[in-house]
Amino acid sequence: MTACGMVLTGLLAAWLAFRREMPSKRNMLPLASIQNAGYLVLPLGSVLYAETFDKFALYCFLYNLGITPFLWGIGKYFVTGDTQENFTWKRLITPPLIANLLALTMVFTHTRSFIPETILGSVTLLGSAAVPVATFILGATLGSISLSKLPPITDTLKVILIKLFLIPLITIWVLYISGCKSSYPLLTGFLMLEAATPAATGFIIQIRSYGGDEQKIGSIMLASYLICMVTIPFWMAIWNIMG
Repeated sequence: MTACGMVLTGLLAAWLAFRREMPSKRNMLPLASIQNAGYLVLPLGSVLYAETFDKFALYCFLYNLGITPFLWGIGKYFVTGDTQENFTWKRLITPPLIANLLALTMVFTHTRSFIPETILGSVTLLGSAAVPVATFILGATLGSISLSKLPPITDTLKVILIKLFLIPLITIWVLYISGCKSSYPLLTGFLMLEAATPAATGFIIQIRSYGGDEQKIGSIMLASYLICMVTIPFWMAIWNIMG
């Protein structure tokens, strides 16, 4: 529910910011609302919360179960293809979305006991490589983005202001008034980190597979990642000094 609330808040804010230019600017909506919930958060968490990283990784796994349907469902629909193309349910169906829904089904139905230990052991072994692989994928994806043609500065500013400033600010307010920081310091710190991260690099993969404006999306994402090197420490520092 937390992942859904964070994404839907960003989508609403982005729609309000770009509503006069719809549907031509619909590919801006996911950039301002669906963050890099794993590939960036896991490496940062391994540094910031080294002593409790196992629990942090569990939070990250559960959060990703909630956000992946958005990323590979409506996120993929908004960011790929022709912005004038009519909506069809078929465009929401992707292999990662199906895999995520199957994983959710297994979690809610408690079918883990029916899975052979050999398979579980293999999955655990692969999971141990999550942080270095995530770091590699993040760097490789960002390194492939070209800056030969920059997008409109207004679009970039709107996305950055919503994703890197508005969403963290709203998250601080919600977590602060809830009074749960003292009871769940790791969880609230994790949620602040999720709120402060820029758009998912998976959008570049989606565009290369299904079509879309790779140059514009990639340039805005690269600008977001450069700026987040300042904004993530800023928001985490603000959160840590709050009582």
